[in-house]
Order: sequence, then structure tokens, then C-alpha cells
Amino acid sequence: MKKIILATLVAAATCSSYAAETTQLKVQGKLVAAACTPSLSDGGAVDFGDISVSALSATEVNQMGDKHITLTIECDSATKVGFTNEDTRKDTDPNISVKFDNGVVLGNPGNIFGLGQTAEGVGIGSYGIRVDSNNVTADGITTPIIYQQKDHAAGAGWTASAGTLQDSDFRTITVGDPTTPKAFITGVFPMTVAAAIQPTETLSLTDETALDGEMTFSLVYL
Repeated sequence: MKKIILATLVAAATCSSYAAETTQLKVQGKLVAAACTPSLSDGGAVDFGDISVSALSATEVNQMGDKHITLTIECDSATKVGFTNEDTRKDTDPNISVKFDNGVVLGNPGNIFGLGQTAEGVGIGSYGIRVDSNNVTADGITTPIIYQQKDHAAGAGWTASAGTLQDSDFRTITVGDPTTPKAFITGVFPMTVAAAIQPTETLSLTDETALDGEMTFSLVYL
């Protein structure tokens, strides 16, 4: 086939004095980033179950303890990717401190999220999320986590992370050494969620009220 094509090109060049003297070859295609997919264990539900109002303090903040969930990021080839998070119930957050079972307390409004509100528009409570930084894995290997603040230029400002999530999509979290993200196919990020409910005197509950926290996780390709 190569000889036939060559002969045809030579003939075209020698037999037509009126043919165009130049032509163009275009090399085309598209570079497509590897596709990654995030998923949460238990269908993304963190369930604190039925909570009896009579068992809650009327005058003190009620700490509800820990629950666990895992974020997994699967890529079809090794990719540098991280995630951001955004509280979609931030307007309901009463900004009360949240205490984890290990004694860590989150009280900064940037680190706690809203649990929805009562029928009267009172914020039910707050919750916080911490990534278990000692047990994050990249392709089965325990790997440190790092973060980059939203206002940093791409590729700059990576810092070792203790795992506390921050509100309003301010930072990107991924795996890597203290300054550089690491490419992976499967990243597993175990997380602990702790919640706190306002004193029942503040809530003035008259009917069943559901906790309604919601967090959106989005992937960022690095």
C-alpha cells in the first residue's frame, strides 16, 4: 500500500502543470484527562437515628458523638486529583461548638456546618467533619494528606493537613508529600462526623424535626 500511495503522489506532481503547488496536512485529536469518580459509603448518609427530645438538655448544647463515612475517588488511570467541600445548609448553622469522641472541639464558624432548621426557622445545630489523616490511602498505601487554600495559584501553596474540613469550598484536599500532590488510581479518605444540637429551650420543638445537613464534594484535577 505504501508503494501505491507513493506512485500516485509522484504522478500527480509530474502530470498536472495546473495543480496547486501546496497542500496542508492536519494532525488532529484531543487530549482527554483521566476520568475520576467520587463516591461515599452508605449512600452518602450519616444517620444519627431517632433522638428523643426528652433525652436532650434544655439548657446546654447536646453533643451527639461520632459517626463515620468514607469518601473514595476512583480514576481510570493515575491522576493528580483532590476534592473540595461546600455546605449547602450554611444559612442554618447556629455556630455552636462540636466535640468529637477523641476530645477535639471545633468552634470556628469556618469549620462547622448547618443541620437544617425548625419549622420556626431556628437552626437545629452544627456538625463538623475530620478526615482521618492517619488512615488515608492512595492505591492501598497509607499516604499523608495536603491542602491548598482556594486563593492560591495553581500548583502553589500546598501544606500538610490535619484533616479538618473548612466551609465554603475554601480549600482543596488531596494526597501527597508536604508540597506536591500525588497521582493515584484509588484514593480512600475515611472521615469522622460529629454533631451538636442546640438546647431544647432554644429550639422550642413542637413536632418531629429532621436533621438536614448536606455537604457537596467536588473533584478538582490538579
